[in-house]
Amino acid sequence: MKIFPPIVEIGLEEGFEKNDLFGYSAFGSELGQLFRNAEDPLVVALDDNWGIGKTTFVKMWMGYVRRELDCYPIYFDAFEHDFVTDPFTAISAALSEVKLPNQDKKNPDFDKAMSDFKANAIRVGGIFIRGAAGLAVRSLTAGFVDAEAIKQVKLTPEQVVEAAASAADSVMESQIEAAKNNKALFEELRDSISNLRKSLPKNSGPLIIVVDELDRC
Repeated sequence: MKIFPPIVEIGLEEGFEKNDLFGYSAFGSELGQLFRNAEDPLVVALDDNWGIGKTTFVKMWMGYVRRELDCYPIYFDAFEHDFVTDPFTAISAALSEVKLPNQDKKNPDFDKAMSDFKANAIRVGGIFIRGAAGLAVRSLTAGFVDAEAIKQVKLTPEQVVEAAASAADSVMESQIEAAKNNKALFEELRDSISNLRKSLPKNSGPLIIVVDELDRC
């Protein structure tokens, strides 16, 4: 006896043909046309109760927009990546799997755009890794290194205050410079994603990233 219903297997280009038991194809078509005709980036949320069929719908919808509207949907399951502490890396990996319909045909623009995206994603990902590493070091050494240093050099209270102020100024200066550099990196990443979209075949639909189980992020 099965307690839970079996998982519905949906082909990459199947659409709503076989498993549309609740008649969602009309809504799926309207939603697809919204993405296909929009000239600006869109963020759309599908919200409903657990078990209502959102995952099944988006998988059918992705097949529909891929086949009928020449869109490039990417599916990211946050539940399957629940063990990942850095969602940026996981989503970047999913985005790097975008493929053209005919991979045998060379497309230098797409290849360059994908290469630039991967390079920028690695650089931006390094920001998160360095930040986490720095936080861990500070957590492990807080209250030990500074206290020992004070004991060794026998600083007066006034000297401690002066040294702390000087160190704070230096840290703030480096933080401001790092913030400017990080902002530039994020802008380059955004531009590389935009260029990736522009490198897709002419008259094709948009690049669509579907994040399922968003509450896990």
